[in-house]
Amino acid sequence: MQEYVYRETQERGTAEFPLEYHFVDENHPRYEMMYHWHSEYEIIYIIKGEINLILDGNECLAKAGDVVFVGDRVCHGGHPSECEYVCLVFDLHAFNSGNNLITKHIDKLLNHEIKIQRLIPREQAQVTDIVKDMVGTVAEKKAGYEICVYGLLYQVIGAALSEGLYTARKNVGTKREGTSNHRGRILIKKVITYIEEHYTEPITLSELSGIANMSNKYFCTFFYNYTHRTPIDYVNHYRIECACEQLRNTDKSVIDIAYDTGFNDASYFTKAFKKYVGATPLNYRKSS
Repeated sequence: MQEYVYRETQERGTAEFPLEYHFVDENHPRYEMMYHWHSEYEIIYIIKGEINLILDGNECLAKAGDVVFVGDRVCHGGHPSECEYVCLVFDLHAFNSGNNLITKHIDKLLNHEIKIQRLIPREQAQVTDIVKDMVGTVAEKKAGYEICVYGLLYQVIGAALSEGLYTARKNVGTKREGTSNHRGRILIKKVITYIEEHYTEPITLSELSGIANMSNKYFCTFFYNYTHRTPIDYVNHYRIECACEQLRNTDKSVIDIAYDTGFNDASYFTKAFKKYVGATPLNYRKSS
Protein backbone atom coordinates (compact mmCIF):
# COMPACT_ATOMS: atom_id res chain seq x y z
CA MET A 1 0.00 0.00 0.00
CA GLN A 2 1.28 3.48 -0.85
CA GLU A 3 2.46 5.55 2.12
CA TYR A 4 0.72 8.91 1.88
CA VAL A 5 2.50 12.06 2.84
CA TYR A 6 1.94 14.63 5.44
CA ARG A 7 5.52 15.14 6.16
CA GLU A 8 7.96 17.96 6.38
CA THR A 9 9.89 17.92 3.12
CA GLN A 10 12.20 20.90 3.48
CA GLU A 11 15.93 20.39 3.21
CA ARG A 12 17.62 19.78 6.55
CA GLY A 13 20.50 22.19 7.01
CA THR A 14 22.74 22.06 3.94
CA ALA A 15 24.06 19.33 1.67
CA GLU A 16 27.41 19.61 3.47
CA PHE A 17 25.89 19.64 6.96
CA PRO A 18 22.46 17.95 6.92
CA LEU A 19 21.23 18.94 10.37
CA GLU A 20 18.58 21.50 11.29
CA TYR A 21 18.32 23.26 14.66
CA HIS A 22 15.06 24.60 16.13
CA PHE A 23 14.76 26.41 19.44
CA VAL A 24 11.12 26.52 20.54
CA ASP A 25 9.57 28.48 23.39
CA GLU A 26 6.16 30.01 24.11
CA ASN A 27 6.84 32.80 21.59
CA HIS A 28 7.40 30.39 18.73
CA PRO A 29 4.50 30.30 16.21
CA ARG A 30 4.59 26.49 16.33
CA TYR A 31 5.05 26.14 20.07
CA GLU A 32 2.47 23.35 20.05
CA MET A 33 4.06 20.56 18.04
CA MET A 34 1.45 19.54 15.49
CA TYR A 35 1.27 15.86 14.52
CA HIS A 36 3.67 15.26 11.64
CA TRP A 37 6.37 12.95 10.36
CA HIS A 38 9.53 13.06 8.27
CA SER A 39 12.06 10.63 6.87
CA GLU A 40 14.86 12.07 9.00
CA TYR A 41 15.70 11.28 12.60
CA GLU A 42 15.13 13.80 15.36
CA ILE A 43 16.56 14.41 18.81
CA ILE A 44 14.48 16.59 21.14
CA TYR A 45 16.14 18.09 24.21
CA ILE A 46 13.93 19.62 26.91
CA ILE A 47 15.51 22.74 28.41
CA LYS A 48 12.78 23.56 30.91
CA GLY A 49 9.17 22.70 31.67
CA GLU A 50 7.69 19.60 30.12
CA ILE A 51 6.08 18.38 26.92
CA ASN A 52 3.61 15.56 26.49
CA LEU A 53 4.71 13.97 23.22
CA ILE A 54 2.61 11.59 21.16
CA LEU A 55 4.69 9.12 19.17
CA ASP A 56 2.66 6.91 16.82
CA GLY A 57 -0.27 7.37 19.19
CA ASN A 58 1.67 6.59 22.37
CA GLU A 59 2.12 9.24 25.06
CA CYS A 60 5.56 10.16 26.33
CA LEU A 61 6.00 12.86 29.00
CA ALA A 62 9.41 14.50 28.73
CA LYS A 63 10.69 16.92 31.39
CA ALA A 64 13.61 19.31 31.73
CA GLY A 65 16.89 17.55 30.98
CA ASP A 66 15.24 14.62 29.23
CA VAL A 67 16.00 13.56 25.66
CA VAL A 68 13.56 12.09 23.16
CA PHE A 69 14.89 10.12 20.21
CA VAL A 70 12.42 10.09 17.32
CA GLY A 71 13.04 7.56 14.57
CA ASP A 72 12.43 8.07 10.89
CA ARG A 73 8.77 8.07 9.75
CA VAL A 74 7.44 8.13 13.31
CA CYS A 75 4.25 10.23 13.51
CA HIS A 76 4.77 12.66 16.36
CA GLY A 77 3.40 15.80 17.97
CA GLY A 78 3.32 17.34 21.40
CA HIS A 79 1.62 19.56 23.95
CA PRO A 80 4.18 21.65 25.88
CA SER A 81 3.66 23.20 29.30
CA GLU A 82 5.80 26.23 30.21
CA CYS A 83 8.39 24.55 28.06
CA GLU A 84 11.52 25.40 26.14
CA TYR A 85 12.93 22.71 23.93
CA VAL A 86 15.32 22.16 21.05
CA CYS A 87 14.79 19.92 18.04
CA LEU A 88 17.74 18.58 16.07
CA VAL A 89 16.51 17.03 12.82
CA PHE A 90 19.09 15.20 10.75
CA ASP A 91 19.56 12.79 7.88
CA LEU A 92 21.23 9.83 9.52
CA HIS A 93 22.25 8.44 6.12
CA ALA A 94 24.43 11.50 5.57
CA PHE A 95 26.14 10.99 8.93
CA ASN A 96 26.94 7.36 8.11
CA SER A 97 30.73 7.33 8.06
CA GLY A 98 32.76 5.22 5.67
CA ASN A 99 34.44 3.70 8.71
CA ASN A 100 33.22 0.11 9.02
CA LEU A 101 33.22 0.23 12.84
CA ILE A 102 30.71 3.12 12.73
CA THR A 103 28.74 1.97 9.70
CA LYS A 104 27.87 -1.43 11.13
CA HIS A 105 26.03 0.21 14.05
CA ILE A 106 24.33 3.02 12.13
CA ASP A 107 23.21 0.56 9.46
CA LYS A 108 21.34 -1.36 12.15
CA LEU A 109 19.44 1.82 13.03
CA LEU A 110 18.72 2.66 9.41
CA ASN A 111 17.52 -0.88 8.73
CA HIS A 112 15.42 -0.85 11.93
CA GLU A 113 17.22 -3.87 13.32
CA ILE A 114 17.60 -1.84 16.50
CA LYS A 115 15.66 1.13 17.87
CA ILE A 116 17.03 3.56 20.40
CA GLN A 117 14.75 4.05 23.41
CA ARG A 118 12.42 6.96 22.71
CA LEU A 119 12.49 8.65 26.13
CA ILE A 120 15.91 8.93 27.72
CA PRO A 121 15.50 10.55 31.15
CA ARG A 122 18.03 13.07 32.46
CA GLU A 123 19.24 10.46 34.95
CA GLN A 124 20.85 8.69 31.99
CA ALA A 125 23.56 11.35 32.01
CA GLN A 126 25.86 9.30 29.79
CA VAL A 127 23.51 10.22 26.93
CA THR A 128 21.72 13.40 28.02
CA ASP A 129 24.92 15.28 28.85
CA ILE A 130 26.25 14.59 25.37
CA VAL A 131 23.01 15.78 23.79
CA LYS A 132 23.17 18.96 25.88
CA ASP A 133 26.71 19.57 24.60
CA MET A 134 25.54 18.89 21.06
CA VAL A 135 22.69 21.41 21.38
CA GLY A 136 25.06 24.07 22.70
CA THR A 137 27.60 23.40 19.96
CA VAL A 138 25.01 23.77 17.19
CA ALA A 139 23.56 26.92 18.76
CA GLU A 140 26.93 28.66 19.15
CA LYS A 141 28.26 27.72 15.69
CA LYS A 142 31.90 28.36 16.53
CA ALA A 143 34.58 27.62 13.94
CA GLY A 144 34.75 23.88 13.32
CA TYR A 145 31.47 23.17 15.08
CA GLU A 146 30.37 20.83 12.30
CA ILE A 147 33.19 18.42 13.10
CA CYS A 148 32.29 18.53 16.78
CA VAL A 149 28.64 17.77 16.01
CA TYR A 150 29.57 14.73 13.93
CA GLY A 151 31.59 13.41 16.84
CA LEU A 152 28.90 14.20 19.41
CA LEU A 153 26.20 12.46 17.36
CA TYR A 154 28.35 9.34 17.19
CA GLN A 155 28.86 9.61 20.95
CA VAL A 156 25.10 9.87 21.55
CA ILE A 157 24.45 6.72 19.54
CA GLY A 158 27.41 4.90 21.06
CA ALA A 159 26.41 5.82 24.62
CA ALA A 160 22.81 4.72 24.02
CA LEU A 161 24.03 1.36 22.75
CA SER A 162 26.61 0.85 25.50
CA GLU A 163 24.00 1.68 28.18
CA GLY A 164 21.50 -0.75 26.65
CA LEU A 165 19.00 2.00 25.80
CA TYR A 166 17.67 0.23 22.74
CA THR A 167 15.60 -2.71 21.60
CA ALA A 168 16.57 -5.22 18.96
CA ARG A 169 14.15 -6.68 16.48
CA LYS A 170 14.14 -10.44 16.83
CA ASN A 171 13.16 -11.36 13.28
CA VAL A 172 14.84 -8.95 10.92
CA GLY A 173 13.12 -10.39 7.87
CA THR A 174 9.60 -9.69 9.15
CA LYS A 175 7.53 -6.55 8.80
CA ARG A 176 8.37 -3.62 11.02
CA GLU A 177 5.01 -3.70 12.74
CA GLY A 178 1.65 -5.41 12.70
CA THR A 179 -0.59 -5.01 9.66
CA SER A 180 -3.24 -3.13 11.63
CA ASN A 181 -0.75 -0.61 13.05
CA HIS A 182 0.87 -0.16 9.66
CA ARG A 183 -2.46 0.52 7.99
CA GLY A 184 -3.42 2.95 10.76
CA ARG A 185 -0.25 4.95 10.25
CA ILE A 186 -0.88 5.12 6.52
CA LEU A 187 -4.45 6.32 7.03
CA ILE A 188 -3.56 8.98 9.61
CA LYS A 189 -0.87 10.32 7.30
CA LYS A 190 -3.35 10.41 4.44
CA VAL A 191 -5.88 12.38 6.51
CA ILE A 192 -3.32 14.85 7.82
CA THR A 193 -1.99 15.35 4.30
CA TYR A 194 -5.49 16.31 3.22
CA ILE A 195 -5.79 18.81 6.07
CA GLU A 196 -2.44 20.34 5.17
CA GLU A 197 -3.43 20.73 1.53
CA HIS A 198 -7.01 21.96 2.10
CA TYR A 199 -6.99 23.89 5.40
CA THR A 200 -7.83 27.13 3.54
CA GLU A 201 -11.10 25.54 2.40
CA PRO A 202 -14.14 24.31 4.37
CA ILE A 203 -13.39 20.85 5.84
CA THR A 204 -16.10 18.65 7.31
CA LEU A 205 -15.90 15.62 9.55
CA SER A 206 -17.61 13.56 6.84
CA GLU A 207 -14.88 14.49 4.35
CA LEU A 208 -12.13 13.36 6.69
CA SER A 209 -13.86 10.14 7.72
CA GLY A 210 -14.51 9.40 4.05
CA ILE A 211 -10.79 9.63 3.30
CA ALA A 212 -10.19 6.92 5.91
CA ASN A 213 -13.26 4.99 4.73
CA MET A 214 -14.73 4.97 8.24
CA SER A 215 -17.94 6.06 9.90
CA ASN A 216 -17.80 9.47 11.60
CA LYS A 217 -17.95 7.92 15.06
CA TYR A 218 -15.25 5.32 14.45
CA PHE A 219 -13.05 7.86 12.67
CA CYS A 220 -13.21 10.29 15.61
CA THR A 221 -11.97 7.55 17.94
CA PHE A 222 -9.28 6.48 15.47
CA PHE A 223 -8.04 10.06 14.95
CA TYR A 224 -8.01 10.85 18.67
CA ASN A 225 -6.04 7.69 19.45
CA TYR A 226 -3.25 8.89 17.17
CA THR A 227 -3.24 12.64 17.78
CA HIS A 228 -5.02 13.07 21.13
CA ARG A 229 -7.19 15.70 19.44
CA THR A 230 -10.58 15.54 17.80
CA PRO A 231 -10.46 15.99 14.00
CA ILE A 232 -12.09 19.43 13.99
CA ASP A 233 -9.97 20.59 16.92
CA TYR A 234 -6.89 19.51 14.98
CA VAL A 235 -8.04 21.38 11.85
CA ASN A 236 -8.72 24.59 13.76
CA HIS A 237 -5.47 24.36 15.70
CA TYR A 238 -3.51 23.86 12.50
CA ARG A 239 -5.24 26.87 10.94
CA ILE A 240 -4.36 29.00 13.96
CA GLU A 241 -0.70 27.98 13.74
CA CYS A 242 -0.67 29.01 10.07
CA ALA A 243 -2.30 32.30 11.10
CA CYS A 244 0.43 32.86 13.71
CA GLU A 245 3.10 32.57 11.05
CA GLN A 246 1.30 35.08 8.82
CA LEU A 247 0.82 37.51 11.71
CA ARG A 248 4.53 37.35 12.44
CA ASN A 249 5.84 37.40 8.89
CA THR A 250 3.38 39.48 6.81
CA ASP A 251 1.57 42.83 6.96
CA LYS A 252 -1.78 41.30 6.02
CA SER A 253 -4.82 42.45 7.94
CA VAL A 254 -6.33 40.17 10.57
CA ILE A 255 -9.45 39.74 8.44
CA ASP A 256 -7.41 38.72 5.38
CA ILE A 257 -5.43 36.24 7.46
CA ALA A 258 -8.65 34.81 8.88
CA TYR A 259 -9.98 34.10 5.39
CA ASP A 260 -6.58 32.90 4.15
CA THR A 261 -6.47 30.25 6.86
CA GLY A 262 -9.95 28.84 6.33
CA PHE A 263 -12.09 30.91 8.72
CA ASN A 264 -15.13 32.53 7.10
CA ASP A 265 -16.01 34.64 10.13
CA ALA A 266 -13.57 37.17 11.63
CA SER A 267 -15.15 37.13 15.09
CA TYR A 268 -15.00 33.32 15.25
CA PHE A 269 -11.37 33.49 14.10
CA THR A 270 -10.54 35.87 16.97
CA LYS A 271 -12.35 33.63 19.46
CA ALA A 272 -10.54 30.51 18.21
CA PHE A 273 -7.20 32.34 18.15
CA LYS A 274 -7.58 33.40 21.77
CA LYS A 275 -8.55 29.85 22.75
CA TYR A 276 -5.38 28.32 21.29
CA VAL A 277 -2.87 31.14 21.74
CA GLY A 278 -4.18 32.96 24.81
CA ALA A 279 -4.16 36.36 23.12
CA THR A 280 -6.05 38.20 20.39
CA PRO A 281 -4.48 38.25 16.91
CA LEU A 282 -3.60 41.94 17.23
CA ASN A 283 -1.97 41.50 20.63
CA TYR A 284 -0.07 38.48 19.34
CA ARG A 285 1.25 40.52 16.41
CA LYS A 286 2.31 43.37 18.71
CA SER A 287 4.19 41.00 21.00
CA SER A 288 5.99 39.22 18.14
